[in-house]
Amino acid sequence: MNEYTLYLDETKLWNKNRNQHNVYGIAGVIINQEDKLEINNRLINFKKELFHTPNVILHETDIRQAGKNNPEMSI
Repeated sequence: MNEYTLYLDETKLWNKNRNQHNVYGIAGVIINQEDKLEINNRLINFKKELFHTPNVILHETDIRQAGKNNPEMSI
């Protein structure tokens, strides 16, 4: 029997129009245990290439900032 892991992350988008509510969202990914090591290794390599260290917690704002600081990246 296959085993899977579910990873979830939430976000809050600030609404600049003060007459409306902020927008909240949640997204997730389900990973097969057999693929977990390969995905983890690829993620570590991605972090090293983009941030020059694997010790980064990925957030959308961090990725955009790294892209702005690296002219070779187009985000």
